[in-house]
Amino acid sequence: MADRIDEARDWVQRRREHGFTDSEIRGELAQRGWSQGRIDEVMGGPEEPAPPPPPSPKRRSGDARGVWFIVAVGCLLAAVAIIGVIAAILFPVFARSREKARQASCLSNVKQLSIATLMYAQDYEERLSPVNNWPERTFPYIRQQNRYRCPSDESTSGAAATSPWPLSYGMNAALDARQLRDVASPAQTPAMCDAHAAQGGPEIAEFRHNMGANVGFVDGHARWVDEQTLPSLWTSATSSPGRPQAPDSVPKPRSQAPDEAEAGRRADAAAERASSRYAP
Repeated sequence: MADRIDEARDWVQRRREHGFTDSEIRGELAQRGWSQGRIDEVMGGPEEPAPPPPPSPKRRSGDARGVWFIVAVGCLLAAVAIIGVIAAILFPVFARSREKARQASCLSNVKQLSIATLMYAQDYEERLSPVNNWPERTFPYIRQQNRYRCPSDESTSGAAATSPWPLSYGMNAALDARQLRDVASPAQTPAMCDAHAAQGGPEIAEFRHNMGANVGFVDGHARWVDEQTLPSLWTSATSSPGRPQAPDSVPKPRSQAPDEAEAGRRADAAAERASSRYAP
């Protein structure tokens, strides 16, 4: 028996040298029918219990909440930064688009006022309106107060010093009651423009639209003019001295034909009604 124990011990030693663990060797001996006592004798003692696994580190919920809070704040800041960049790009585009729309509406107003000035001159012996009360004299040909107000004019009174309603445009003082034939270049002579006064020279111009102003010309057309070009256009452009200026009262229209006389009387009546209605 002792010889078998020694042989078994030698066998166990060889198995260990070949890399087998004690648990594997004990399993082989048990399969061969060895008892637990003999296995312990051959192995040199009872099997040592396996050491318990190391305890897993406990997660601290506070740390996890702190990490998620930092991630959430970072995402929020990134979203705010992206929105800010997009807004910085788009807001100027929207502002320019809105100003373009206002500029187009203002240009339409200036054109309508220029045409009304021509209609007045056709009814009054080809003589332009006196500039001291040109809004009242042109109102019967337009009949819309909003035509005298620029959408981009944010002032409370505008050029309304001589007008019974808010006014955003001023007339060329050099054209005061002047005959149309005395204007050398009607297509190049400004009749009115965006202004902060109801009448005057180029100093009254108000450049509300992209560093420029809408200008109506004596021939009835209107266009946008930049700040550097407008002073050179603002000339009286007369080729001969005009007739004496018309009095402050509305002049009597020419009466070469009955229908023209009737039209003049209607215009006089409309001007008087407008003056009495909108008088301050």
